[in-house]
Formats: sequence, C-alpha cells, structure tokens
Amino acid sequence: MTEAIEKIDRNNVGVGESLQRSRRRNSQDSFESCEIKNETIQTEQCFRESTQIFHDRQIQRVKIDQLVKFFVQEPIMSEVETEYIFGNVKLRLTYLKQTEFVKIDRSSFGASKSNGYPIERLLKWEENKKIFSVSVDSDKFFPAFQFADNKPKIIIEKVIRLLPDYMNGWQIAYWFSGSNGWLSGDVPKELLHMEDKILYAAKQVALDKYRF
Repeated sequence: MTEAIEKIDRNNVGVGESLQRSRRRNSQDSFESCEIKNETIQTEQCFRESTQIFHDRQIQRVKIDQLVKFFVQEPIMSEVETEYIFGNVKLRLTYLKQTEFVKIDRSSFGASKSNGYPIERLLKWEENKKIFSVSVDSDKFFPAFQFADNKPKIIIEKVIRLLPDYMNGWQIAYWFSGSNGWLSGDVPKELLHMEDKILYAAKQVALDKYRF
C-alpha cells in the first residue's frame, strides 16, 4: 500500500490535469470498478452455490471490517508481511479444524471423566513439558493424541524435551502433524509407537541448526 502511494505522480493529479488525462483516468477507474464488481459477484455466486453454511451478511461484514481495521493500522505492513500473516492464519485454522482436542474442565472442583481434564492439571503437565498446547489469544487447546488412559503418553514428554526450547506450541504441533523427511515422509504423531524412530527424528531438529 505504501509503495502504491509513493508511485502516485502528484503533479498529474488535481484541477490542472488535462481533459485527455481526465478521460483516461475516468476510463481506468471505470475498468477497475468493473473488475472489483465482477470479482464480488463471482465470490457471492460461489457462496450461494456452495453446500457450506455461511453466517449472515451482517456477521460477515463485521468480520471483514475487523480484519481490514487490523491490517490498515500504522505502521502499514508490506505486501509480503501481509501474505505471511494470512498464510499463517490459514494454517492455524486448518490445524484447529482437523485436530481433535481434549475436553477441558475449567471448574475448581476435581475432575470427572464426564467433565474432561481439569485445567490446573493440564497446565501443570504443560509446565513440566509432559504435553503441549496451541493458543488462540488467551485460550489453550490440547491435542488429544498426547493422551492415553487419562494421562500423557510418555513418548510426548521425551520428544518435547528433545525439541529446541525456541519452539512454541504451534511449532511443536506442526512438527507432530507434518510430513517428516527423517521418517520417510510419514507424520510423527502417527508413529508414536515407534519410539526409536520418533526420538531420532526429534533430535535432528536441533542438529539441523548447526549442520550448515
């Protein structure tokens, strides 16, 4: 956006522009307006033809306004940075949609199987590096594959302690759920029963930092 503003020739804008230049500008504005209009129509048509359930228009407008307001705040982000953020958001949304998470009991009264895991216990396990979570604002989500018989799997703690300290919950989550070259392209969380292979792959994350 900043680059686009800098490219504007201020000497050719305003009352003094010629009739020919004015017509050219009006023609270009009309063309761009048509492009935007056509794109909007096509997008709305895709929504109508989709089998997905969408929120009503008012909710959509609120969400769009919130996103636009965020991205136009100063300092305005570059196009590359904006694309990076959108890509990261899309990746996280996909993970949240495709991953099963444990039910959390946020009450202060003890745990029962019907109420899920007590939040205090989960946080204590996380502090001791027995499990990990992914965060969205102030909310924590604990992937269910880390647990068996209502307690953390031992292999999860072993892996977390091998991974570098700089890795946050989202990075750890992507490591467990992504294709891994050290496992011939397999996904770590699907091979937790093969402890030696999983631990070997985890060790390579820290070693890769010093190989080149």
